[in-house]
Amino acid sequence: MATITKEQVQKINNSCSNDWKLDLEYYLYHGEKQLVKHIDLDNEHYLQFSLHYNSNNQIALHINKFYHKPNDYFASANRNGKTCNIRHYTSKKKISQYSNRLYLSTRQ
Repeated sequence: MATITKEQVQKINNSCSNDWKLDLEYYLYHGEKQLVKHIDLDNEHYLQFSLHYNSNNQIALHINKFYHKPNDYFASANRNGKTCNIRHYTSKKKISQYSNRLYLSTRQ
């Protein structure tokens, strides 16, 4: 299990923008940094976006829709979501650089 200090988490989150932040739970269990963003669709549904490195060292964006029943602890997804590759890098640059370029919002 990976470890990280609050200061390190804050530093990563401060380098992100547009409400992206480190997926702390994913990092603690898998030891890999991944950024996450949630957009509420209504009181029970939300979209989850995650930026991560895939096995080919590409930055990938994964999108999934979740249903969260009121008074339930866990949310559930009907499907596995969709993933698309954004860019290939020969070295792992800061994934937080892409949080500045991805503007995700719901249209009202």
